[in-house]
Amino acid sequence: MACLELELELLRRNATITHLRQAITQEELEQQSLRRIIEERLGPLHREIEQLKAEVSALEARLRRLLRASRPLSDSELDAQAAQEHAEEAAWRAEFRAQQSARESTQGRLLGSANGHDEILLRRLYRTLARLIHPDLAQ
Repeated sequence: MACLELELELLRRNATITHLRQAITQEELEQQSLRRIIEERLGPLHREIEQLKAEVSALEARLRRLLRASRPLSDSELDAQAAQEHAEEAAWRAEFRAQQSARESTQGRLLGSANGHDEILLRRLYRTLARLIHPDLAQ
């Protein structure tokens, strides 16, 4: 009789545990759904914040130029200066990307030669590494 009562109690507890696990799983799913909704709503707000920050920094830069200028600059002159700075920055970025691409292609040539000359490849890699570590001793 006591064994039967223990088994019934065990079954009740297992059923309770299963029910609680299902409730926890449901709660976790609802939390994930809420997180997704929050992230969907925050995404545009973050982008708007970044745009506003960029606009504020542009206006601050314009104000600094106005304060430094010996004569007041017109809006078109300020816009021209901003466009020139933007063009210079874009040119610098393009040059940087080109250099980076050239470096990557050089590294790809060193690592990608599959002609069976492992010693030559190893020497090239060693020289490249030596140049990176100490250019004067890379002879």
